[in-house]
Amino acid sequence: MDLSCVLEYLEQIGIAWFEPIPEKEAVRLCEAQSVVVAPVLDSEGELIAAIYGVRNTQGANRRRGIRPLEARLSQLLTESVGVGIARLQRETEAAQTRVLLEQAFSPTVADYIQRHPECLSGQHRDVTLLFADLRGYTSLAESLLAADCYELLGGVMEMLTQVVVKQGGIVVDYYGDGLLALWNAPLRQDHHADLACGAAIDMFDALSSVDQKWRPRLEIPLELGIGIHSGPAHVGNAGTRSRLKYGPRGNTVNLASRVEAIAAAAGDYSRHTDETVEQVFLAPCMYCKTSRAGKDNRPVHCLSCCGSRASPRPARRLRQRLVAF
Repeated sequence: MDLSCVLEYLEQIGIAWFEPIPEKEAVRLCEAQSVVVAPVLDSEGELIAAIYGVRNTQGANRRRGIRPLEARLSQLLTESVGVGIARLQRETEAAQTRVLLEQAFSPTVADYIQRHPECLSGQHRDVTLLFADLRGYTSLAESLLAADCYELLGGVMEMLTQVVVKQGGIVVDYYGDGLLALWNAPLRQDHHADLACGAAIDMFDALSSVDQKWRPRLEIPLELGIGIHSGPAHVGNAGTRSRLKYGPRGNTVNLASRVEAIAAAAGDYSRHTDETVEQVFLAPCMYCKTSRAGKDNRPVHCLSCCGSRASPRPARRLRQRLVAF
């Protein structure tokens, strides 16, 4: 039988094929050969290779052909090879996925996504989003060399990223002179609004060290603008299969971005929507402002944050006082 025909036949049956020597040809044993061919299949059952053996009856070997037990042993060998190849492929894919995930997430989150890949397909979740950007970067860039701008922005983004990760958040994306951070996905966080507000305060505190480093070369102090909003979103892989970007989609993202823009226009350092403040247990001193940031430019109840962690107050109690006032 032709080898190509044997391989085609193996792909159909998926087990070892062997050709014993017919008894009527025993008189020609001195010239006879017997062949066994066993398929190597991948995890999908597709033929990827074959192992074959030939028994030559010339010389001292007087066995007549390949026995069924020997054919089964050949099949066992190829199955072991197939399992080993499949295992190597899985380990390689897992290592590649791990590297890809750890480029975007902390090891804890990367481990969770690797164990629960279904979360990348998208899920509905109440989240808290934080937009932060460096105020007046255009003016700063005009007074610095390109290399200095690169170094300054890199230092600020590094500081913001460290704060987000420390507070259990995920950096969704970097845009120009700012970033977008997310809480309560993919890992559930009961106090995600608290974590986001805490991150905002820590960002202001951490910015002072960066500002001190650059003060001799800058004409104006470094300032941040932050907008925070909590609400429902569809969270999953917002990128592609080859370029992963875990993040949210929906109106909650748009509103959080508008809140940050309004804070910049009003000269505030940060603004939080009422949806976020209602979920915050501890918050710094706040005062109430109403802004037009919602759909169709409808009013949105926002609060501005000032102060530090030194004297936190229960946000719900403070909100009641503000409403009463």
